[in-house]
Amino acid sequence: MAEEDIEVRWLDRSLRAGSQNPMTYVARATLIATTGPSDEALAQADEHLARALEIAPNLAPAYALLAQVRQASGAPTSACVELARRAVELEPREPRFRTSLA
Repeated sequence: MAEEDIEVRWLDRSLRAGSQNPMTYVARATLIATTGPSDEALAQADEHLARALEIAPNLAPAYALLAQVRQASGAPTSACVELARRAVELEPREPRFRTSLA
């Protein structure tokens, strides 16, 4: 079994159990968004990120990935930029969040 398959199974099991760890949702959204995102996959990633932000409203990685997911989904650029800016505001020293604004 591939390592990614094991990770997906573990994450899905955690999500079904009602995980309260927001990074579990971010990790699952990351895997979804990087495996050839279809409209359905992007919607699912968006839902996971929204849940992560419900649990931890100041979670910069969730905002950064949500900006990318929504951009790929065709959301208005201004809305995506605001999400990316929020990530930078929360973690201004994280370079990967800054590069997403470039």
